[in-house]
Amino acid sequence: MKKHEYQLKRELHTYFLKVLLMAGVIISVMFMTYYSVRETAVVANEKYWRLAQSVTYADRIMEEIATIGGSIWTSSQIQGIKAANINQRNYLYYRSCMDYLSNMEASANNVYRIRVFDRTTKTLITSRNGVFYDVNEDAAAYYQNYMDNIKNSAWVMDFNEGIVPRESNGELFLYYLSPIYSIVTGEKTGLVCIDVSKDVFSALMKQGESGDGFVIISETVEIPAMRLADNDIEYLKAADNRQSSNFKFYVRHRPFHAVYQQSDYSGWHFYLYYPSTGISFDWGIFVIAVLLLCAILISAYAMIVRISRKRVEEPMEQLLQAMKDFEEGEFGVQVEGGSQDMFDEIFCHFNHMSLRTKELVHELIVERIRLKDGKLKMLQSQIKPHFLYNIFNSMIWMTEQKHYDGLEQMVYATAGYYKTSLNFGNDAINLFDNLNQLKYYAKIQEIRFPDKFQCKIVFDEEILCDSIPNLLLQPLLENAIGHGAAVGKETTLITVNGYRQKGDLVFEIQDNGTGIEPERLKQIQEVLEQTDYQEDEFFALANIAQRIRMSYPGKGSLIIESVFGKGTKVVVRLPEEESGCTS
Repeated sequence: MKKHEYQLKRELHTYFLKVLLMAGVIISVMFMTYYSVRETAVVANEKYWRLAQSVTYADRIMEEIATIGGSIWTSSQIQGIKAANINQRNYLYYRSCMDYLSNMEASANNVYRIRVFDRTTKTLITSRNGVFYDVNEDAAAYYQNYMDNIKNSAWVMDFNEGIVPRESNGELFLYYLSPIYSIVTGEKTGLVCIDVSKDVFSALMKQGESGDGFVIISETVEIPAMRLADNDIEYLKAADNRQSSNFKFYVRHRPFHAVYQQSDYSGWHFYLYYPSTGISFDWGIFVIAVLLLCAILISAYAMIVRISRKRVEEPMEQLLQAMKDFEEGEFGVQVEGGSQDMFDEIFCHFNHMSLRTKELVHELIVERIRLKDGKLKMLQSQIKPHFLYNIFNSMIWMTEQKHYDGLEQMVYATAGYYKTSLNFGNDAINLFDNLNQLKYYAKIQEIRFPDKFQCKIVFDEEILCDSIPNLLLQPLLENAIGHGAAVGKETTLITVNGYRQKGDLVFEIQDNGTGIEPERLKQIQEVLEQTDYQEDEFFALANIAQRIRMSYPGKGSLIIESVFGKGTKVVVRLPEEESGCTS
């Protein structure tokens, strides 16, 4: 390997190595970002399902409390309060109601206290401390307001604010409120309130990491909310009450994530927040990394182009221009080297190839000129001059006889025949044109020899796009007309058929004329087998057989069958895949 070649390869490899190293670094960062984002998504998904489980359990507790509330206000003790106090206050009945509420409280796991407010007597009966008492006007109005505004039932967080001081103990509760309807009249007669301690939900939700926090907000999404820790409200304000299933926020420059879900039962909003851990570049960083990688690759490409411009592109452009000139026919074009690298050797081989090609093309041109002269001579020998003389004589005779219709047909058929016969100098003729050539020839002879024969020429449509050697079938039709019909006493029927059979093109020229004598037929068949036949007799048939052998070595065939006195049949078989001959 030459020194310059080694230096070029070393420089290219060095730059590519640098590019790969930088790409590896960027791809590593991309993978770190991807897996960090994936880790964040997995954690958020786990938190979300944990929150969903807690919300489900909370809904079950609230449903159980609602069931208890429904059984309380429909019980006979509560429904009988109004009837027992129509005339005078029945303290024993109040005692019975209080005992009933105390038993309901004791039988429920999550109930802290049950209260019943009767609007008619403005009496509050509680399950705690075994008391019942009258309430003042403000408290009665407070209970009355809730009773009027609640149609069926509701969960509230701030009901404790309206309780008389001796019932308030400073704890934070959830309150289930349900109006009492009279079973008889259907009017609202009071209010049932069931207190549930915050610790019930706190114990339910706080089952895991110490850094997690929960916030519960009523369906109005208003502050204050039910907080399960003293500082939860601060995180909720930082999150700005967003209600996406997963979002990120900051508190004192510290990142937090939160997951959110709304209860289908109560309509309340539940948030679980937790501090962010690990490195999370988010998708913005991911896009920046991709753009940075693209910038590095573009820069590396620019450096490589700068080096390869003079060493690679310029020699290549010079070589491509020379090849373009070579393609356009400028054989012998030379490329100047001088770079003393691998391209110098390529240029040397190209120059040698160009000069050698120029010599071969000159020899080929000389040979093709010789072949073309030979083909023209053969074509001239195939188109017999006396046939043209006979046509002119027929035209003169029809002119003298004022047979202008026949003259017109003769001129038209003659022009078409010679146009297809000459075929622009090409040896291969399309079967569509060959079909017309045979029809023109038959028409000329029908005009010259009326009522001597009838000719029917048919080629299958599926073979009309194929090609065969020009003037291969016309001499066979000429023989059928000249030897089969011209000597006959009656009108001779001549048919020419072309079709495809087992991958071959088959042409049949058949007549019902005089036929061929057995001895003469044997001579003809012997002539067809010879490859160097030069005699004048049977020359047309020998010439056809020789052209078939040259165009389709070992594949084509010419077969002549005849019965003397009955007719002759000639079959030409050519391989279809090679039917397009070269000129």
